[in-house]
Amino acid sequence: MNKTPSLTLLAALLTLAAALGSNRARAQSAFWVATAGDGKVSRVDLVTGTANPVASGLNSPYGLTFDEHGRLFVSDTFNGAIKELAADGTPTTIASGLNYPSGLSSGCGGLVVAVYGDGCFSSVQLTGNRSALACGFDGALSARPYRNELMASPDLERSLWVWRGSGVGGVDLVRHNPDGTWINQQSIGTGLSYPYDAVPDRGGNVFVSEYGHFRILEFPVLSSGAISTNPVVFASGLNPVGLAFDHMGDLYEADFGGTINKFAFSNGMLSTNPIPVVTGLNQPTYLAFPPPPRVRLHWTGGDVKLTWPDAMFTLQTADTLTSGFATVPGATSPYTNGITAGTRFFRLESK
Repeated sequence: MNKTPSLTLLAALLTLAAALGSNRARAQSAFWVATAGDGKVSRVDLVTGTANPVASGLNSPYGLTFDEHGRLFVSDTFNGAIKELAADGTPTTIASGLNYPSGLSSGCGGLVVAVYGDGCFSSVQLTGNRSALACGFDGALSARPYRNELMASPDLERSLWVWRGSGVGGVDLVRHNPDGTWINQQSIGTGLSYPYDAVPDRGGNVFVSEYGHFRILEFPVLSSGAISTNPVVFASGLNPVGLAFDHMGDLYEADFGGTINKFAFSNGMLSTNPIPVVTGLNQPTYLAFPPPPRVRLHWTGGDVKLTWPDAMFTLQTADTLTSGFATVPGATSPYTNGITAGTRFFRLESK
């Protein structure tokens, strides 16, 4: 894989403080899509508009996500399994015997999986251990992380959970408490017709695919930080299933009819006009963008802990910005750096 120094992030670790410098968000060149009709996961090149299969032989995959380390996971739904896909598409089964696993997201130290057949949202660890987080739903469809970047909030994990029974469902905003329990912070929408997915934009507004009414709904965030329960129709005339925002703020929609549509973000506004990105897919369901090239810094006593998507990037270090950067031997995320006298700089370079 070619090196791309243009995707470099620099982190300066000082004796008494830690600071992070980064490039402005850059347009992403690709995303991944699962297609139920042919059991594939494909990489969509946004420059050429082509979809190149990276994995096949799946049975109606409904669920696709990257974790914070850049590892790709898919729900092999009708086979009852969660699989990790290597860069060459080679699958490794993480969990099996699940009752129709659907949407999934990174969280709880592993994955949060919507298990449709059980009506449960469950935690699945990469070791294969799993436990139910919450049950009693008519059918669990999707789990997505929720964050409002424009408002200060406690550093608690929050998630959007989509559920549906015989056609009618809704969306809940749930919160992961420090004691490990989950509570329903807010019921956002109920009485929705065949909802499939829900994702937030940078400001915390929630977008929901309502397949039964051929539209995408927007639930605006209020000044209080709560989410309005009175949605507006964002776009209609669609067959929407999976939704995903890229790092530039553009919204992508997996249209079950075979198209991936883009709603462009420009001048502070999200366009309501769909732009076809790729067509001719066989029942696309869920989308996944790789995590951004971001270093997170955690201050712990006399140490700084760095985390980054290490499946995609290599950590490098230097004493000054003008000196040569060298790869940190054996560094994997999370990496602990002891703070000593002077300044050290770190950057990420794509593998």
